[in-house]
Amino acid sequence: MVTFAGSTRTTEPALGDVARTPEWPTATGAATSAVADATSARSLTLNPLPLRPRRARAAWHAPLVLRSAAWVPSVNPLAGCGEMTGILARMRRILATTAAAVLIAAPVLAGCGSSDSTTTAAEAAAAKSWSAPPEMAIDPKATYTADMTTSEGDIQIRLDPAAAPKTVNNFVFLAREGFYDGLTFHRVIPDFVIQGGDPEGTGSGGPGYSFEDELPDEGQYEVGSVAMANAGPNTNGSQFFIIVGDQGVQLPAAYSLFGKVTKGQDVAEKISTMAAPGTETPEPPVTIEKVTITEKKAT
Repeated sequence: MVTFAGSTRTTEPALGDVARTPEWPTATGAATSAVADATSARSLTLNPLPLRPRRARAAWHAPLVLRSAAWVPSVNPLAGCGEMTGILARMRRILATTAAAVLIAAPVLAGCGSSDSTTTAAEAAAAKSWSAPPEMAIDPKATYTADMTTSEGDIQIRLDPAAAPKTVNNFVFLAREGFYDGLTFHRVIPDFVIQGGDPEGTGSGGPGYSFEDELPDEGQYEVGSVAMANAGPNTNGSQFFIIVGDQGVQLPAAYSLFGKVTKGQDVAEKISTMAAPGTETPEPPVTIEKVTITEKKAT
């Protein structure tokens, strides 16, 4: 969800709004134009809503519950033949109804079972959730490279553990766990950013925890910079973005900067143009197929 400083607007802007070149606040914080009120403080945030709870499998389908044997009326051993005949007739009707129900339920339940057994890559990633950020496992003096294979081509990112050790450690951990494999770039805007890493695919998901910011100085964002999306201070999780144009370069220093694209920036820029008309969602979806981490120890 895009938020605007000093504004109550809560909906995503139209692409027409995105295309406007923002005029940014001066060094004293005063806006240079009225347009700046709506666009200069444009922020790249997650939807602050929590993860949607998983529905229990029983809620996905309602299997037909057959009547139990306890429901069958008991037979009075002292009853006469007439009463016995009536009871037996009722029992035959019950058994016939039950048999028909079984025949009807069989294909329905077979279809439901097939649906449950099919798990998408995004659901598999969503199942990977942790209660706390990973322990520090990287070497801040080493060199780390992330090779991201996407459905539109490869993007190589040089990570910066010296500037953002916790953020790089988190990204390396998630990549090595296969968390990003099969997820998408769910939000793409030309001249701004492409955003991905959400297991929900909506902008509201994450790995189950958050961790603190490692913010750059003002003016450090460049085309190709890779930083964390967030829902406010110290709410980093798994979502990240790649800057693809000048509007992204002008973002305020509110997002942990942890890397730079070294190869495949043209792929990122291509992805930024793939949104369906009137949306910020690529059509067809752009998938992160795999993220491979390479570590080179300092000599």
